[in-house]
Amino acid sequence: MRTTVKVLLVTLLIGIPAFLLAPTAPLGPAIWPAPAPLMPAPTPGQVTLLMVFGALEAAALGLGVAFVILGWPLVRRAAAPDRGRAMAMYLSTAWLLVNWWLHDGLHMVSGMNPRGLVWIEWGFHGTLIVAGAALAYCFARTDWEGSSRRVR
Repeated sequence: MRTTVKVLLVTLLIGIPAFLLAPTAPLGPAIWPAPAPLMPAPTPGQVTLLMVFGALEAAALGLGVAFVILGWPLVRRAAAPDRGRAMAMYLSTAWLLVNWWLHDGLHMVSGMNPRGLVWIEWGFHGTLIVAGAALAYCFARTDWEGSSRRVR
């Protein structure tokens, strides 16, 4: 089976249930506490936009799981021979994809609770900053090493 088909299959097998299990989705109450009320209530257009974004987050979760399952060989080849850099790229990319579904769900159920917001800020926002910085460093390192090998 082609890698593209495998990625699509894993994305759908994870993404569809994730979409249905979001806090405000039909099956969400099975695993989430009741979402914090939105004040004022969203308009029908806003509800649609939020639902579409929820679908994107669920798809990102599925794509992230597909990346975790299938992406290591690609990252390993791209970052060779530095295994540490490859692992940083792999974990950072995976986290940048998989975190959104849980991250958004926690925002929905915590509302404006300062304690919950502190945990979300540090646990998600902080680690996303670290993941982005790690990827930037890895790409810069790759460029620096490549330019030092070029003939001038």
